[in-house]
Amino acid sequence: VTACLVEALRLGFREARQRFPRLLQLIEYYPECTDVFIEGTNRVPSWMFIAWTSQMLAILDKKEGPAVSQCLLRIADEYPQALCYPFKMSKEEFRFDSSPAGKKCQQTSDLIGSKLRSSLVDMFISALENLTFPEQALEDLFETNCGIFSLSRRP
Repeated sequence: VTACLVEALRLGFREARQRFPRLLQLIEYYPECTDVFIEGTNRVPSWMFIAWTSQMLAILDKKEGPAVSQCLLRIADEYPQALCYPFKMSKEEFRFDSSPAGKKCQQTSDLIGSKLRSSLVDMFISALENLTFPEQALEDLFETNCGIFSLSRRP
């Protein structure tokens, strides 16, 4: 199944692109499919994986991480803007184990981070993180100030 789906991806079938998350699930349940997955995805244009970058990043620090490392590195090289925001959001939650595969994925993460380093993009992402509804900002401010005032009244 893995080989057929990857081949369909290579041939450009839209349905195969929509089933890519199923491929990720297959390598989770059947690790013996990982080599077929890696070999096959190396022959598929990286733009076909852009829609699934968040799903690939979500498993980068899992045991399936090595399977998606090359895909993510190719996207970082060829379409860095498509990976910037999802990577910056995901990297804060990465928990790599100390196994050789975990260390390799940690290196992949570091390499992707170095390829995507841009002060302008970092400023933009920081601004996006601060974006909120005015009502929520006011409520947060109110709760913070009420906490400060209640602490100052204690003997």
